[in-house]
Amino acid sequence: MKNPGFQLEHCRPDCPKSLRKWKALYETLNKNLTALNLSEALEAKFSPVLHHHLPKIGIAGCPNGCSQPDIKDFGI
Repeated sequence: MKNPGFQLEHCRPDCPKSLRKWKALYETLNKNLTALNLSEALEAKFSPVLHHHLPKIGIAGCPNGCSQPDIKDFGI
């Protein structure tokens, strides 16, 4: 499978500590980010595309931040 040009991570599904449901947001973000075709833009700018070139997004449903939103480029 081709790299989508971004990393979108989330906390585990059905976590008992979750304060918010994040699945719909994850699916919407994934669809919209895929539509942006970031992989082609990155490939045009960087050769080769390395891990640190990819934008990283983390979604967490509670203050524990299992998906580490504090250290991603963008955290929710």
